[in-house]
Amino acid sequence: MPDETEGNWLLSSPGDTEDLREHDVRNLRVSLHGRPTIRNGSARARIALLTAAVTLVAIGCVTYGTRTNWGSSAHISGQAASEASGLFNLDKVFPQRNMLLVHADNGPEGCFVKQRAYMPLDMLGAFPQQEHDATKCQARCAQTERCKHFSYDYISRLCHLQDANAKVWSVPEAFVSGPRTCASPTTTSTTAKPTIPTSAPATSAPTVAPTTVPVPPEPAEVWQYPLQPQSLAILQPSLFCWLFLMPTGYELDLVRAQVGRRVGVFSCNSYAAFSTSKVELGPGIETIQVKGTNSSQKAFWGSWLNTQNFLKAWDMIVTDGRYRLHDWVLKADPDCVFFPERLRIHMVERVNTVHPVGPVYVRNCAKDIQMLGSMEIFSHQAIDMYMLHKGGCYQYLNPQTSGEDGFMKACMDWSNVSFVNDFNLTVDGYCNLGGCEGNMYNVAFHPYKSKKAWFKCWGAVVWADHNKTIHTPL
Repeated sequence: MPDETEGNWLLSSPGDTEDLREHDVRNLRVSLHGRPTIRNGSARARIALLTAAVTLVAIGCVTYGTRTNWGSSAHISGQAASEASGLFNLDKVFPQRNMLLVHADNGPEGCFVKQRAYMPLDMLGAFPQQEHDATKCQARCAQTERCKHFSYDYISRLCHLQDANAKVWSVPEAFVSGPRTCASPTTTSTTAKPTIPTSAPATSAPTVAPTTVPVPPEPAEVWQYPLQPQSLAILQPSLFCWLFLMPTGYELDLVRAQVGRRVGVFSCNSYAAFSTSKVELGPGIETIQVKGTNSSQKAFWGSWLNTQNFLKAWDMIVTDGRYRLHDWVLKADPDCVFFPERLRIHMVERVNTVHPVGPVYVRNCAKDIQMLGSMEIFSHQAIDMYMLHKGGCYQYLNPQTSGEDGFMKACMDWSNVSFVNDFNLTVDGYCNLGGCEGNMYNVAFHPYKSKKAWFKCWGAVVWADHNKTIHTPL
C-alpha cells in the first residue's frame, strides 16, 4: 500500500482492500449520524485524501471539512477549478470505484452477487445503516423482521434491507446483494457408533449432503435512458433531468406533448420519467415504474403530499448511478415550463465554472423553505452526499411529515452540503412575479397544467429569445 500522502488508491492486492478501509475510517471518520471531519495534515496529504474520497463517494465530506457556504456571487479561481475538475475525470473515477468490487465478499459458495441491488432500496420502516462489509449486512438482515434480501454498497458502506416484494436490478455500481441467509452444508451422522467385528468390513464414513445454494434471481431489466441527438448530448454543463407523473389525469397528456416536441425535461442531455405504472410517452419512450401509490392527500401547506413516490424515484436514480455522468441533476414538475439552455447559463454564473467541483444545491426561493419542488437542482456530488447520509436524514428528519422538496433541502443542510442562491430561476406567482411573454432571463415558469397554457408560455419565451425582447430580471 502506498504512503498515505501519495494519493495512489488503485487496489492491487487483497491486502490493499483492508488497508483502504482502515485508512478511510481513520482519516475520514465518516459517521452516518455524525458530521464528517478531516485530520489536519499537509496540503499534499489533503489533496491525496480528496482523490480517495472521490473514489468512495465521500467527496462532500472532504470538500466541506472546512465548510464554505457559496453565496450567489461565489467565485472559484480558474486554476483551482481546473485542478478540482480533473479529480472527477470519469476515466479515472469509475475504474477506481469498480476496483472496490474486485475483492468484495462473495459469501458462502457464491451466495452474494456483485453489481446487483434490490429495489426499492429500503423496505418500509427500514433505515440504511453503515456496516463493515456485506457479511455483516446480511447478518443484520437475518435479525430484522420481514427482511428477505440485502443490498450492500461498498462505496458508502450503507446496508440496505428489502422485503419479499423487492426486485433485483443489475446496477453499474459497487453493490453486492444476497438473501437473508445462505444455505450451509449439512452432515448426517449416527447417534452411537456400533461395535465393528474384526472380521467385518469397516463401515463407510458419514455421508455429506450436497450443498444447496440459492440461485440468485435474474435481475430486472435496467431501464435505458432514451438517446438524445448529438447536438443535445454534448452540451455543457451536462444535465440529467427527471420528472414524476401520475398515470392518469392531465399530467400524462401534458408530458406526452412535451416528449413529442422534445422540450422541457426532454431536451436535457439525458432524462427519465417515472410513474406508478409503465406508460408509453412516445415512440420507444416509456415511464419507469415506481412501486408507489396513485392517491395523494393535500398537506396542511396546500401542496399534494406524495413524498414517498418521489423518494422511491430518487432511490432508483441513486442505485442506477448513471446520474454521475452529468454535472447537474434536476427534478422538475410536469407543469413546469423549463428551459435547460437558460439553466446552463445560470449555473455557470453561480459557481463560476462549467463543471461543479463539489456538493452543492440551489435555493430557488427567498420565502419559506427556500427550495420549492417545481424545479430542484443538485450537483451530482450532492446526490452522492444524499446517498451517504440518507439513513440519518430518514431517522432525524421524518419524510412522512414533509413534502419531498422540504425533505431533500433539509437533508442537504443536515449533510453539510453547500448551496447557491438563485432566486430568479422560477416565475411562479409566489417566489417571483412575472410572466412568460417577453421574458429572456428566467429559467422556469410554473404552474401551467394544460397543454394549451404550457405551450403558450413556452412559445412566448422562445419568441422573446429569437426576437431579442428587452427584459429586466425581476
